[in-house]
Amino acid sequence: MNSNNTDNSVKTFTIDLLTLQPSQLYINVDKLRKVESEYKLKKLFDPLPVKLLNERIILTDGHTRALTYYLNSIYSIEVYWDDPWGSEFLDKEEYEIAVQWCLDESIFSIKDLENRIITNDEYQFLWLERCQKMHETLK
Repeated sequence: MNSNNTDNSVKTFTIDLLTLQPSQLYINVDKLRKVESEYKLKKLFDPLPVKLLNERIILTDGHTRALTYYLNSIYSIEVYWDDPWGSEFLDKEEYEIAVQWCLDESIFSIKDLENRIITNDEYQFLWLERCQKMHETLK
């Protein structure tokens, strides 16, 4: 992994996209189309956030951008360490649950989301509502 600084405040490094563990079960097709259009113009996204969780480097956001890289055969990407867990136990617990959902569904890398692209309505029901229920249960 090569480290560099893109802006004096965030230290980024390069990582193999396929080594990152997703923390999301689905990709919204509408968002994917938008992100793919942005990619065609810029060919690059801002670095993606990652965290270390149970000896896995997990993607905490940017799943659609990561899938766009994968679909364009870009495997070496820039990431940065997301804010530390600190006292955010609930946040960490939510990620542990979401990652376990992924593992239970055999989602071990971004390539496993390639066949889990769904409509906006499906995304709202299958993913966002599930996450909301989990959040409410953990309150």
